[in-house]
Amino acid sequence: MYYTAKVLGQIFANPPFYVLRCYVSGENESKPEVVKGKIVGPVSRGSILIFKGRSTRDRQGRSSIEIKRNPVRPSLLKGEALTSFESWAEPDHAERVELLSLIAESGVNVSTLNSLWVLVRQDPAKIRDNPWILVDKGLSFKSADRIAQSLLGTAFNPTCKERVSSACLWSVMQGAIQGNTFLDAGTVFKDVGILTGLDDSRDIALSIKEMNNEGRIVVEKKEGVNAIYHPSYFRMEKEVSELLMSSNRSKVSVDISDETIRSYTRYALTDDQIKGIRQGLTAPVSVVTGLPGTGKTTILSTLSKILRERKESVLLVAPTGIAAKRAQSVTGIEASTIHRAFGAGAPSESKNDESDYEGVKKNETDLDVTENQGDPAHQIWTFHPDNQRTESVVIIDEASMVDLHLMWRILRGISFGTRVIMVGDAEQLPPVGVGFTLKDIIMSETIPRVHLEKVFRQGEGSDVVMAAHAIHKGQEPSYKGDFELIRERGAFSMVSTIVEICEGLTKEGVEYHVISPTHHGDVGVTSLNRELRSALNPNVGLLSVRVGDDEIRMGDKVMVTKNDYELMVFNGDIGVVDHISSTSVMVLLKDSTNTVVEIPIKRVAGLLRLAYATTVHKAQGQEYDTVIMPLSLSHGQMLLKRPLVYTAVTRAKRRVILVGDPTAMNVAVRNRDEYGRYSRLALRIKELR
Repeated sequence: MYYTAKVLGQIFANPPFYVLRCYVSGENESKPEVVKGKIVGPVSRGSILIFKGRSTRDRQGRSSIEIKRNPVRPSLLKGEALTSFESWAEPDHAERVELLSLIAESGVNVSTLNSLWVLVRQDPAKIRDNPWILVDKGLSFKSADRIAQSLLGTAFNPTCKERVSSACLWSVMQGAIQGNTFLDAGTVFKDVGILTGLDDSRDIALSIKEMNNEGRIVVEKKEGVNAIYHPSYFRMEKEVSELLMSSNRSKVSVDISDETIRSYTRYALTDDQIKGIRQGLTAPVSVVTGLPGTGKTTILSTLSKILRERKESVLLVAPTGIAAKRAQSVTGIEASTIHRAFGAGAPSESKNDESDYEGVKKNETDLDVTENQGDPAHQIWTFHPDNQRTESVVIIDEASMVDLHLMWRILRGISFGTRVIMVGDAEQLPPVGVGFTLKDIIMSETIPRVHLEKVFRQGEGSDVVMAAHAIHKGQEPSYKGDFELIRERGAFSMVSTIVEICEGLTKEGVEYHVISPTHHGDVGVTSLNRELRSALNPNVGLLSVRVGDDEIRMGDKVMVTKNDYELMVFNGDIGVVDHISSTSVMVLLKDSTNTVVEIPIKRVAGLLRLAYATTVHKAQGQEYDTVIMPLSLSHGQMLLKRPLVYTAVTRAKRRVILVGDPTAMNVAVRNRDEYGRYSRLALRIKELR
């Protein structure tokens, strides 16, 4: 049945889920009633709701109405529901709700509908005249197309320029979601042809030309290839290369002998390690890379001691909180995440300030929507060309995880007099965001770089190191000592074994983590989190907060799933739920400062996810004593890739426990797909030599 309701008050709120006291009108009667479910748009006393629902009763026999879909078209209302809506609602409210209902019927989820509410409320005519503008706001082209057909009816023109240009933009945005800074014109033409059904490439070419002239995309021809960029990524790629290669950066003269360098560590340094330390002391920009156990940490530690003694001011950053914590323990220098060090999303001091970034970033969920990184219209970063950090050296640890956007932020937030030292392992997975900056810098063969090859680590953890090197070479590793494989084939047996291992390690007080190549499936992260939480933190009356169909309890291990600049928590932060009240959840973050963050109840569902298990991508930049991972042929060749398994194994400091089918490892180490990405950063750096 379809209902109209006026909100009288809130009983519970965890947006978009609410339990409300309402005056409800159905087809035949009106009466006070409790309404519960997911609601689109702001909810306050006096708000008008129209929805499809069903009557239900709780365990105590109390009646309520459960929302099945919201909003619905006003034209579906009948009887008292229609009379009440016409009486309660403002004259233009019906048009807005009708439009939002059409968008909802295209399959768009509640979260996305809420993000579109402001646009629908402010200027519904703008969407009615050009429904494909919704692609600019994050909807998929297919969703916008379905909405356009509903809104325009017989006036729908499949060859109109608005439709073709939005298909072009969607193609480029999808390329960015896959990590590409641009797409070649051939790929865009093909995508647009499939999306629109156009056979004539001249119409597509004309749209691309117009969009380029309008600044909606950037077309650049180099080496015979037309590259099509989102404007923000074109700017970033260009500026990163210019900032790295600027003539304003100059080499520093340092009078220090090899013997003196060796005196700062108890380890015997190789010539390559001394070279890496020396280039960090003198070169304006330098890179140190190497596989596990090759001495990157020794370089970082030794270099830090020398810099401190020379009274240099050092900014030490890493992409994640745990990576920053590890870097701080190695160097003795206070470390921070890149986001925190450069003031990500700090509120503007002036209402006239505008963001200098309009980029898009992949949302890890399966939503058919591209999520803006932060709020580009209202958020800026504290440190930028007009307010730069003053340190003489910035060291970037785990640099393989730094995407194009973060590198752009770092380089804009420091002066030309600041030396940049990048330390990382370019054989790991590429960043979740756009580009593979470290690999591009290496491929340019222009920035001074030392690559460490000699394996030092012996004894404890050496089985893991040897296995990582074997995987890197495309060889199946030896299962021995601290690198073991427990053979299981069925998903149920694999999950049961993993739970049993984790229970044992928990009792022993061992630091461990479970990772999987994917969220989905019986041995995916979602399933593992459910089973692990049930065993490790069962529901025994602990305080909890509802999150969708699940809950987050006191003591749960959780991960932040997106950036929240107001709370200063960032995608990938890991912590433990320390306290839950009626208004907030307190999370103790496992970062270099062990920060306690208070997250309002209404933001919990959008920010936190259970993290007893995470994907390999989410574990990147983290390090644990022991890593446990399921290995299954069900993951398929799209997931069973050498870089993914290599990254998973290198998260362990001492021990790796694989549970599953050894054939899956055999497939992975022979699958050389290296997640290639379209980028011209290396070429731009070379051109500026």
